[in-house]
Amino acid sequence: SVTATWFGVVLFYSALNILFWVWLKKAQNSSPLGFSVVVNGMTVAKMFITLGIITVYMVAEMPEKTQFALAVFAVFVCNSALFVIDTQKIIRKG
Repeated sequence: SVTATWFGVVLFYSALNILFWVWLKKAQNSSPLGFSVVVNGMTVAKMFITLGIITVYMVAEMPEKTQFALAVFAVFVCNSALFVIDTQKIIRKG
């Protein structure tokens, strides 16, 4: 159960990054303000989604809450770092 939940979270973040990448590519040709709004929106969405995942896990009384929360945060940080690295390619081309 915990393993399935964990794989689901990792796959979800991967899918979220793909979705955000598509969204960012569409915003690439918009105004600088529009591009900034998209980036800020993605950041806020990812932060609240992370909070939601951790909260639901804790409220559901699942085992190893602290380890899960820290691991989800680590996945969040790693995916965010990879996304920023890829985003730099778009920004430099734009």
